[in-house]
Amino acid sequence: MAPRLLLPVLLTCTSLAAPPAWPDAIIRLERQPAGANAPQISAAVCVASGLLATILEKPAATDTFRAGGSAVKLLARDDDSGFALLSVEESTEPPAWTVVPLAEKSPALPAGGSLTLQSAAPAPARIAGQDFLHHGRLLPTPWLRIHLPAGAWSRGTPLTTADGTLAGLLAGGVPDVPEAARILPAAAVRHFVTLWTQHHTLARAELGIRLRHTDAIPRIEECYAALPAERYGIHPGDILLKIADTETPDSVTAAAACFYLRVDEPVKIQVLRDMEIVEVTATPVSATQRQQAARPK
Repeated sequence: MAPRLLLPVLLTCTSLAAPPAWPDAIIRLERQPAGANAPQISAAVCVASGLLATILEKPAATDTFRAGGSAVKLLARDDDSGFALLSVEESTEPPAWTVVPLAEKSPALPAGGSLTLQSAAPAPARIAGQDFLHHGRLLPTPWLRIHLPAGAWSRGTPLTTADGTLAGLLAGGVPDVPEAARILPAAAVRHFVTLWTQHHTLARAELGIRLRHTDAIPRIEECYAALPAERYGIHPGDILLKIADTETPDSVTAAAACFYLRVDEPVKIQVLRDMEIVEVTATPVSATQRQQAARPK
């Protein structure tokens, strides 16, 4: 079984708007690959007027989409998580889809908590915890691991808390663990939606560090050349203490804090170096700049 680290998790709740009537809020998404006899079916939710959120396997450029009977286009997709946003064509009036509220408050919800997988026949699910490690690799997405009853479930299907609040979107199974699945937490959904509505991008923010995930503490293993961490004075061997307002007692918390950073928004970083606390302010860049930069030193 793949190594994993399970911790209490954060789920978004809403105090600004009542949860929707979920049977009305789930939208059937049809993806038609070129040459295929039948479309691939998944689920989506409307997160703003005419804007749909879902989880998609990597699509081909020739794929076409329909949602709730309307033709839609793929706007952007995050390759690591599969999170995708779609919208109706510009010349088309947005359908009257039920908008799912995405609020900012994120109370703790411990492992073992109950969720409901929303569908034509809602099913119970149980939280296992956060899952950031797989095959010895620290994953870049704040996945939430859950246990689901046996059955075939569509990617993008919403899961809700006991009061009907969105908990996340179903992303698919966990490799090598047949009884488990992963969801993208509602806080991550909101993060992506905010990136798109404010900046028209889903690009992740990048500090340019690699964490030593085998340690119980968030020790920086490498700094990527020419990226913010190195430029602003972070060193390999430094131990992360705090990113923005988030204390980072372990690598999982640090990885989650890095996920929620935004491109070009300065962030304070506190590290421990040789028994001395050092604080720097770094400005994250787009993850595409890491791909263009030199390999780790």
